[in-house]
Amino acid sequence: MKKEELSELWEINEEYAKVIDNQIREEYKQSKRVNFADGVSLILYYIGFGILITLFQNMAVNALSGKRKYGNNWWISLLGFNIFFFLYFGEQKRFDKYYDKKINEMPVPKFFNEYKKGSARVAKITDKEIDNIKKNCLFTNNYFPDTPFTSLGMIYASSVKARNAFSNIYASVKTVRGGQIATYAKLMNETRAEAIKAMILSAVRQYEDFDAIINIRITTSDIAAAASEVMVYGTAIKWNKKITKK
Repeated sequence: MKKEELSELWEINEEYAKVIDNQIREEYKQSKRVNFADGVSLILYYIGFGILITLFQNMAVNALSGKRKYGNNWWISLLGFNIFFFLYFGEQKRFDKYYDKKINEMPVPKFFNEYKKGSARVAKITDKEIDNIKKNCLFTNNYFPDTPFTSLGMIYASSVKARNAFSNIYASVKTVRGGQIATYAKLMNETRAEAIKAMILSAVRQYEDFDAIINIRITTSDIAAAASEVMVYGTAIKWNKKITKK
C-alpha cells in the first residue's frame, strides 16, 4: 500500500485506516536517546516541581513576615525545564521513515480495490446515462410478481443544504399572510435531485451490473438551525430475466 492510498482510505473507511495507523504507532520503538531524554525529563520534572513548591512556600513566608529579599536562588527553578530537549531532534524524521516503510509493507484491502474500480466507473458515466437510470431503473415498490430479481445490497445517499438568510426573512414574512414559499420549494427540489443522483452514483460505484434500485424512500431532517438533509435509500437489484418493453 502506498501512502497516497492510505490518505484515500481515510476518506473511504476511517475506522479501518485508524486501525492501521494505531498498529504502526504501537509497534514503533523509540530510539535509545529519546528514551534517555524521556527519563531525564521525568526526573527533572519532579525535582523542579519540588523546588518550585519550596520556593513559593519560602516566598509566601517571606512576604507574610515583611521580608521581600529573595536573593538569587530563583534560577534554581529552571531545573524543572528539560535541558536535554536537543536529544529529540531527528526523532520525527526517523518515525516518518518507519511509518512510510510499514505502509509500503501493508497489503491493499480488497474493498479498496473495488472502490477504485467503482470510482473509475463513476468517472465514465454521463449525464444522459444518469437520466436514463432515473426514468427506467428507479422504483418505489418492492414487489414484482412477474419478474424475479436478486438483491445486491442497500444503497443510500444524502444531500445537505443551508437556507439562505434572505430566504428565511422572506419566508417569515410569507408565514404571516400564508401561501407557498417558492424559495424553500426550489431548495428542497434541488436537494432531492442531488440526493437521488448521489444514490445512483453510489450504486454505480458499488455494483457494476445492477439493473435497478427498488423500494426507494426519501427522508428529510433538520441538522442545524438553517440547514436540512435529504436522504434517499433503496435496494440495488439485478433482474433474473431482462424486462422487455411492449
